[in-house]
Amino acid sequence: MKMKYRFRIKWSKVLFALLSFGRAWLPAQTIDSYIGTYSGENKNGYLRPVASVISSAFNTGQVTHTKLDSNFRVYFHLIGTASFILGDGLKYFDGTTPEGFQPSKTISAPTLLGPRESVTVEGINGTAYTFPAGMGIRMLSLVVPQLSLAYGKTELNFRFAWGDTDDEIGRINYWGLGLRHDLGQYLMPDAPWLLSVGGMYQKIKVGTYANLSAYNASLTAGQEWRHVYYFFQAGYQAGNLKSQYNYFNGENKEVVKVDLSSDNPLFIGAGLGLKLGFLQLQWQVQGYEPVIGSFALGFRF
Repeated sequence: MKMKYRFRIKWSKVLFALLSFGRAWLPAQTIDSYIGTYSGENKNGYLRPVASVISSAFNTGQVTHTKLDSNFRVYFHLIGTASFILGDGLKYFDGTTPEGFQPSKTISAPTLLGPRESVTVEGINGTAYTFPAGMGIRMLSLVVPQLSLAYGKTELNFRFAWGDTDDEIGRINYWGLGLRHDLGQYLMPDAPWLLSVGGMYQKIKVGTYANLSAYNASLTAGQEWRHVYYFFQAGYQAGNLKSQYNYFNGENKEVVKVDLSSDNPLFIGAGLGLKLGFLQLQWQVQGYEPVIGSFALGFRF
């Protein structure tokens, strides 16, 4: 007992568009035959890790230096992230056999990012149901631009990109707006530590097929010298992915809507940076599921 399906839109292109500012480290084959494998409740568990991973990637790298400037300064960074698919929470979900399959069973099944091995369960009268394999993805990467304007120990952060895929997917629009402010000047003005609070909201739209929104709020503490700085960060993050696709079961078409929220709200991270004149280099590790490594190349004026 296994549903047959086909697609009207190229879902591999949608996912690549979501990651189009960098490179998605995916297997050679497209993911058209993976996305939309489920039309019922199983689709949420199967696809939710995608929302979590992409949201976490967008929420990484906002902090690009520890000290907030009193004088006016402009920064521009290219922030690259690599999200590592390590935990079982990203690789498996509790999948339930469809209505009508006897006896009803719930098992640990691969998510879209999970192992490339399907799982088959047996039912009565020689029937069987197969939970499809995942893609065996080990890492997803992303690159976003960030412009920062600092003055009076407050900083505004902007992220933006747009383009056209020149196919049925359509136009990509991406923007983000963030804020950071120095708390240490009020709470511990004489301490060697620097403390700031900040947050960012981001949104990307891929044609009429996918909308991803992500936001975070965090505290950052660290120290900064002439050429070196480091920081620790902890906070809250969230993301939501909305989309829809046409699912065909035989001659019957069903419009399946996807509305998924990320399920990794708390994050911690640490960063180390170098200032070489107007050039900046930074490395950062954030999260635990997924673990995200970040590298930033920036310029300050």
